[in-house]
Amino acid sequence: MKKHQLTEQMQFLQERLKVYYEKQFQIQEVLKYINPSTFSNREFGFELLNGKFTRNLSFKDPEDLRTFLIENTPLGVYIGAVFEPSPSWENPIHTLTWKGREFIIDIDLDVYDSVRNCSCKGTKNMCHSCWKLIPTAIKFIDETLNVDFGFEKRVWFFSGRRGVHCWIFDDDAFTLTDEQRASIVEYLSIIRGETEDARIQERGDLPEPLKQRIYRVIIASYLLEASEEELLMVGFSKEHVKSIIDERTTDMSPYLLLKLPTRGKRQNIKILKVYENILRVRFPRLDTKVSIDVNRLLRMPYSIHGKTGRIVKPIPVENVDTFDPFDEPSIFNTKKRNLFQSLEPVKNQNA
Repeated sequence: MKKHQLTEQMQFLQERLKVYYEKQFQIQEVLKYINPSTFSNREFGFELLNGKFTRNLSFKDPEDLRTFLIENTPLGVYIGAVFEPSPSWENPIHTLTWKGREFIIDIDLDVYDSVRNCSCKGTKNMCHSCWKLIPTAIKFIDETLNVDFGFEKRVWFFSGRRGVHCWIFDDDAFTLTDEQRASIVEYLSIIRGETEDARIQERGDLPEPLKQRIYRVIIASYLLEASEEELLMVGFSKEHVKSIIDERTTDMSPYLLLKLPTRGKRQNIKILKVYENILRVRFPRLDTKVSIDVNRLLRMPYSIHGKTGRIVKPIPVENVDTFDPFDEPSIFNTKKRNLFQSLEPVKNQNA
């Protein structure tokens, strides 16, 4: 890109970001999720328009941050842990005392690449077909965090591009060590590796409620939603596919779909193998480093995703099946100019 074209693009980005942070952004919305009493000790990081990334910054109050956003129009805004004393360039976080950080679960469609069967595989894009992996993951993880770990304050955020983050705000979660966070992630991770034939972790001692949740939220939902082609791909015979298609057109419980006709021990083993294949395709795949690293920065709620211009916003769990990321507006998408292509945004491959 020629220099004058780059300057024109940067000016447009700066203009749109300034309008958003000055006219539309509400710092009070952020404070619904970030405890005001910890604000001045929070670390912030910023992706700047010149391509540089800076962190180890803090602000004395929320209005100080808002002023910074308007004046500097960062392309990305990130928030981190609480430290004592407040982070600064003179006092970077590795020299400070760590005080706490919300527990975070991060899901990005990138880690599903080996099992995405659409044209998005191996790209930085997504489509409606692969996005449907996200609602299943949210429902399974959210219920597990609540029922098995007792976390009550959970909020899911659309990342603005092709993933979601869950923030757990319980007091007990705030001070979890990296080892404790790793233990929870381990519990939530049955798939080992990111390849198409990734190993299913042996879980012979799984609690019965968790086993039932796997069948109800992962397996049964797949049987209800998968196409005939997808059912054949995971290993069902044509006979079983017909049985599944016929049975799910009735008002019967999804659990009945699990009671498929079998013909002895060998056939039962085959069905179990198919269920393993379904887990490889549908079981949640987490970016574990985000959860474990207590110093990791994450996109700030209600900030702008610099690739798409979409807002990082909460998604109520009860609305995950109807939430459509492609309907989310972008501050970059105007009659004056559409910068989606040059910014490598989320694209709808089915459009």
